This record gives sequence, C-alpha cells and structure tokens, in this order.
Amino acid sequence: MLSREHRLDSEGVSLVMSKGRVVTSPSFLFRVLESKNAGTFKLAAVAPKKIFKTAVLRNKVKRRTRAALFSVLKHAGLMAKNNAVAVRSAFFGIFIANQQVLTAPFSQLTDEIQFIFEKSGIL
Repeated sequence: MLSREHRLDSEGVSLVMSKGRVVTSPSFLFRVLESKNAGTFKLAAVAPKKIFKTAVLRNKVKRRTRAALFSVLKHAGLMAKNNAVAVRSAFFGIFIANQQVLTAPFSQLTDEIQFIFEKSGIL
C-alpha cells in the first residue's frame, strides 16, 4: 500500500482532473500532471459511480488497482522497505478504472500500468 504522503488528496484530484493530460489503456484512463516540487509524487485510484453502481464493486476495483500499482512499483525496484519511491519526474496521477478491471487477470492490470508509466515518461 502507498504511504499517506504518496496518496493524492481531493484538492489534488480536482487539479489533475482540470489540467492533467490523459494516457489511456484498455482498463484505465490515467490523468497525469507534472509537479513543480522535486521528488513529489502522489497517486489516486478512482472507480466512477457511473460505471460501478455499488460501493462493494467500487472498493474492489480500487483495491485491485492499488495492488497492481504497488506490484509494478515494487517489481521495477522503485518501492523500498519504507515505502519510499524513486521516479524520474515529480507528478500527480489518477487511475480511473473502467469495467474491464473487474474481469481482467491481475497480470494484465500490471502490464497496463507498466505501459502507462512508460508512455507518460514516469518510469
């Protein structure tokens, strides 16, 4: 799990949604905004109520997304034991899930997150 300092708050979500650029994959829409603070990096996982009607499904999608994200960061050697993360650029990012996250195998989710990070220049 990401430490609290690496989680995006509601003000950051609003900022990224209004000014961030978009990177897409079959299961995710990733909005990213470059940060001016060196070393600052924050992420959020969002499951829209329009797509996932019940709270149980929204929570499941967010848990799967965060687990896949943690797996990618750990596999890339970026996640240390104290949850410190080293990335190329400082950024704020939001993973917006779509319906495929529920049925896709976990390996596909990790591959897509890896692809998104590479395409956006984060890893």
